[in-house]
Amino acid sequence: MLSLDIHKAFPGLNLNVKLGLPIGKITGLNGPSGTGKSTLFKLIAGLSPLDAGTISFQNTLWNKNSTILVPPQQRNCGIVFQNYVLFPHLSIEENIRFGTQTHDQNYYQELVNTLEIDQYISKNITVLSGGQQQRIAIARALFQSAKILLLDEPFTALDSRLKEISINLILTHQIKYPSTIIIASHDLDALKQLTSNNMVLDNGQIYQETL
Repeated sequence: MLSLDIHKAFPGLNLNVKLGLPIGKITGLNGPSGTGKSTLFKLIAGLSPLDAGTISFQNTLWNKNSTILVPPQQRNCGIVFQNYVLFPHLSIEENIRFGTQTHDQNYYQELVNTLEIDQYISKNITVLSGGQQQRIAIARALFQSAKILLLDEPFTALDSRLKEISINLILTHQIKYPSTIIIASHDLDALKQLTSNNMVLDNGQIYQETL
């Protein structure tokens, strides 16, 4: 269980989120831009401190008020950032394998083949399109086989065919490696395919919505 009791203040916005999310479930998160979805992910991942409250996972306290008790590298979170956060000095394979000790070559090859990354695996990150970079970011997050996956607008740069491939891959991954997955997206059609458990974040508050 990922347990959140989060309080974070920004100019013009107070983020107040209280949730309990079990392992093995996918939760959709949507709402207007600028209401704190990406910030919520950073707080869960330990990339930003709380003002007050707690974050815990499987009965281990990660945050207590403004103190980060468990650093990001120990949180077992796989993340797809909106701006991908790929490393130009690393190869595509090194980017996918970054931050994990996993050596499952079969799963690596499955991700590369399914997401159609193999055809440009030798290229430099800087010459790839947004859609190509987004697929690498998805592959990196899934390859970690993490207990928590935070996917921030993971389909925005993909055409309809690649979006369907990515959605099916996430669903298959969840069967193989059950985890707590939160997908922030404005794409309600994609969220409907992934989950019936949808949350709306608006004006700093979480509301339940069934798609």
